[in-house]
Amino acid sequence: FEEGHRKLGAVFASKVAYAVEKTKLYGQIGDHRRQTLAGLANILMAKDAYIRHHSESVARLTKMICRQMKLDDETVEWMYYGGLLHDVGKIGIRLDKLHATGKLSQEDYDIVKTHPELARFILEPLDILEDVKPVVYHHHERWDGRGYPAGLKGDEIPLGARIVAVADAYDAITSKRVYVKDTSHETAVAELSRNAGTQFDPDVVDAGAAQRKDGCE
Repeated sequence: FEEGHRKLGAVFASKVAYAVEKTKLYGQIGDHRRQTLAGLANILMAKDAYIRHHSESVARLTKMICRQMKLDDETVEWMYYGGLLHDVGKIGIRLDKLHATGKLSQEDYDIVKTHPELARFILEPLDILEDVKPVVYHHHERWDGRGYPAGLKGDEIPLGARIVAVADAYDAITSKRVYVKDTSHETAVAELSRNAGTQFDPDVVDAGAAQRKDGCE
């Protein structure tokens, strides 16, 4: 990372780590886990209006897919926060890189691709977020192993990351963040289905196809 990224991440992580340690003194870890997660999300969302909307949408979609897959309530909660924080590493990336129009240069694309690594750096000190970390860190892996940052394949990819990957892509398509003429639910599902078994977990795509973005809680 650039020195500015390191400084920003270090300050961010130290403030959150202090808050977490403070909560431990009062023995209120359960409630304060949620408060810590919400605080992290607010910091991320304060960076940019689109990131706020996108993060909330991905979190809601993630929850709906989890329920369609009949996961237990505790898992659904962690997956939800994984969706909400999946782009937390982008706090260290300049907005002009995140909102560039047209095709990114290879250099700019490589910069944007650092956000999972930056997220790992930010979240690493927070022991109470162990279940969330792999969801955030691995949501750009691909089912066929050609993703990043670790090149994991198939079931090697944490389930939460596979679910967030589908929710992330669905929201990108229906929010006109990728080049498609039609941003309907049907078009998004067709695109996800076309990439099931290569980019996405086919079972997660099937669960996501049953959900409507505007029906999320």
